Amino acid sequence: LLKKYHFPAKDHVLYSGTSPIYQRLFRTMIQELQLRKPNYEQLLTMLLHQIFLLTHRHSGEEKIKNNYAQNEIERATNYFNEHYQSDISIEEYAASRNISISWFIRNFKHYNGITPLNYILSVRIANAQNLLETTDYAISEISSIVGYDNPLYFSRLFKKQTGLSPREYRREKAED
Repeated sequence: LLKKYHFPAKDHVLYSGTSPIYQRLFRTMIQELQLRKPNYEQLLTMLLHQIFLLTHRHSGEEKIKNNYAQNEIERATNYFNEHYQSDISIEEYAASRNISISWFIRNFKHYNGITPLNYILSVRIANAQNLLETTDYAISEISSIVGYDNPLYFSRLFKKQTGLSPREYRREKAED
């Protein structure tokens, strides 16, 4: 399988970036293993192939050569993952690290494939999806937990990102 995706046999660790897509895929795999619904083995195989495809795609992309830039972007990505529920200003974050906003956004997008603002949005939506699937919290509570004070605004963003309103998403996942 590794040969099929052109991964070298000698490399035991492959760097794939920090996209929240991986988090969602692994969470789905864990749920499938726990629930063991019909045909879960085929779904797990498909999800693993998707992870390999994304990793292969990432490995073929040009990497940031500058260690300073790579370290700054990894630090920012970790910060955004840990503080996604807070009010994050990209401008203030860049200023706190003494880097220009344009340099930061350009390198963040180059390294992660999306802008910092879209990255934070995707982390928030991924966590909202998890809460909708695993808790009975009201949508307004979930909105607040993931960093949105306005539940209506959160619902609009959620629908734009997933194609379903939070209520529809919860209902659909409950039926699965």
